[in-house]
Amino acid sequence: MKLNILSISYAKRILDPDSRERARAQQYAAELGQYVIVVFTRKSEGYPDVQKIENLTLYATNSLSKFGMLTRAYRIGKEVLALYTKEQFVISSQDPFESCLIARLLLPGTLHKHQVQIHGDVFNPASSHSSLLQRVRVFYGRRIVKQADRVRVVSDRIKRSVLSLGVPEDRIVVLPIFANLKELLALGAKRLRSQSPAVDQPLQILYIGRLSPEKNLGLLLSACARLKKKDIASSLRVVGGGPEKNILQNLAARLDMQNDIEFVDWTNDVASELSQADVFCLTSNHEGWGMVLQEAAAAGVPIVTTDVGCVGELLYDEVSALVVPVGNLGRLVKALERMTDFELRQRLSKQAYVQVAKTALEENLYIKNWVASHE
Repeated sequence: MKLNILSISYAKRILDPDSRERARAQQYAAELGQYVIVVFTRKSEGYPDVQKIENLTLYATNSLSKFGMLTRAYRIGKEVLALYTKEQFVISSQDPFESCLIARLLLPGTLHKHQVQIHGDVFNPASSHSSLLQRVRVFYGRRIVKQADRVRVVSDRIKRSVLSLGVPEDRIVVLPIFANLKELLALGAKRLRSQSPAVDQPLQILYIGRLSPEKNLGLLLSACARLKKKDIASSLRVVGGGPEKNILQNLAARLDMQNDIEFVDWTNDVASELSQADVFCLTSNHEGWGMVLQEAAAAGVPIVTTDVGCVGELLYDEVSALVVPVGNLGRLVKALERMTDFELRQRLSKQAYVQVAKTALEENLYIKNWVASHE
């Protein structure tokens, strides 16, 4: 008998018929009995209430408020389970907080099981102490995660965090987020074969991702300003969007770096961005896995990163990346300064490429592992 999954989710891109998230959901659904996803959305976002594609059913809460999202998600979940009274579901929550609360409310009086997904380092003090609301959420999450039938995490780093809460090891499954690396691995192979040192060219530093507080991009901007004061020619390209964009642009102006830092809207053409970079830099305070590091390594781009996410599992300091302590400006400046050495960049990028190529999963195998992670 095939597995049935009811997922409580924030993944709005699944609601877009042309997104890769939708395509992935349909691939998962092909291996399942019923796959139902309830997505937290606001009415103003204009998503259809329901979309059904064979055995994949997508619901948008389309609510007026955050509280309305929660109550609507609960009602949808109850209606779905009432349609399949003779079927057992795994109710999967995308985090140990609000989506987990809805999942737990749906469980009483049923034979359904509960899986908690943890994609980020949510119990890291840098995240859990960020606000009073976050402290309340973490207080709840620390306790409720111990009641789940299964906890799926994206890295050994997060597994250790969950183990420290008292969750039995046999309930924890480690499954990193899938990255389709075929195009990037081809780019990396070509880059590593043909790249030669640029003469009298600024060091091209790249960041791709969300512009949000936990990414600590102010640290990266400040490091680039320090390089400029040291007369080290460099430029920074920041690709992405988010709540901190205006703050970061204002910081660039205060640092007198307007001509050295370029802000670019998000693009799905990650390969093109990586192909132009000398160094990829991630300065996050915390990450679950940090898929963008995996993508940069696959593309043959040398990496400077804080000690977060897949560092220690996929990337290693002085072997396949330069790793600096979280929040340490001085060490970050020194690491970027060292990256002006072409031979160092080549050595690090080759090692990172080999490791990523060796560990990359084929899509069909990943899908089987994803299904098994719910069992």
